[in-house]
Amino acid sequence: MSDVPPTESIPKPEEPKEPQQSPQQPQFQQVPPN
Repeated sequence: MSDVPPTESIPKPEEPKEPQQSPQQPQFQQVPPN
């Protein structure tokens, strides 16, 4: 994680590898249906 830049580590530190699928996940993380 130290090798990753702070700019990308701040916006999505949990899923920096999948920036394209992130749009669908942010909704579940902020407002989980469960």
